[in-house]
Amino acid sequence: MKPHGFLPLLLATLLLTACSSQLLEEVDSSGVAGDCRDGTKIFNTFNMTAKSVRWATSKDAKDKAAVLTIDLSFDNATNWPVALSNSGNGVLYSIEYSLSGDSAPVYAPKDTTGVFKNIHKPIELAKPEAGKLIFAAPKANYLLTIERTFSGAPMPGKREDHIASCRIFATDAARSPILRAISRIY
Repeated sequence: MKPHGFLPLLLATLLLTACSSQLLEEVDSSGVAGDCRDGTKIFNTFNMTAKSVRWATSKDAKDKAAVLTIDLSFDNATNWPVALSNSGNGVLYSIEYSLSGDSAPVYAPKDTTGVFKNIHKPIELAKPEAGKLIFAAPKANYLLTIERTFSGAPMPGKREDHIASCRIFATDAARSPILRAISRIY
């Protein structure tokens, strides 16, 4: 191979490697959604992080329902102000939130606050917006899913543009990366 023919091959290899590593950063090696407290890319537009996850249980032993409050923060990851409901192409979407478990039904929030009350308000650059999702659900490990829909129907196209999900754990022990790694082995 001639020395000048090697350079384009090297550049192509480096570009492919860089693209592959960028894709792998977005997905856990197990293919499982990550912990909401560690941050999640949402709609290829925002970085969403659970600032706190709090469970409140009833003092009545017969009442198995608990109240889960998730405080979320959204950072705009684009170069312009954009709302949760706006993909940047002029279409305004509705936003649906759900909590699902391994053997549990799907739960909708019983209340929302902050950015979730006004999904059409643009989130400015370098000015994170906060909001709470409040669910009535038994204490367990869940998958929090946030989805953009149009007229109540899922959107065609790339999944990551319309659906984002992350894990909510019932206890900090269940959240531990070491314990999660061990449980995958056994």
